[in-house]
Amino acid sequence: MYKGDTELTDTENGFVINEEGSYDLKFNSIIDPEQLPLYNIKIAWGDGENSVITDQDHRPEEDFPHVISHNYVNIEDEKTMEIKIRINDNWGYNKCCMSDDNCSNFPPSYVDTGDCPAQCPCD
Repeated sequence: MYKGDTELTDTENGFVINEEGSYDLKFNSIIDPEQLPLYNIKIAWGDGENSVITDQDHRPEEDFPHVISHNYVNIEDEKTMEIKIRINDNWGYNKCCMSDDNCSNFPPSYVDTGDCPAQCPCD
């Protein structure tokens, strides 16, 4: 997660947001070629807001990640935001990454399709 060119602190509970403004989430995705296209990306931003992004191709190359922006508002004190990403392919398989699980290496990380954990609230 970035604010401008500054990379945010990633804790085991999420990213630390300490001021209002636009933030960029950068991550990669890998989809099996037989399961293309990428159907959608769902993001829970940790502040109660959710986004559904369509018309994206998978981005397996680390130098060319997805870059999705979000505007955080009403940030008076430092807050830790647990961001959840769910990627769905054309066959209905999905992968959910949360800032406190094995996909917490973003940005950027590779998100492949597989089973989405039941605790992912990105629906």
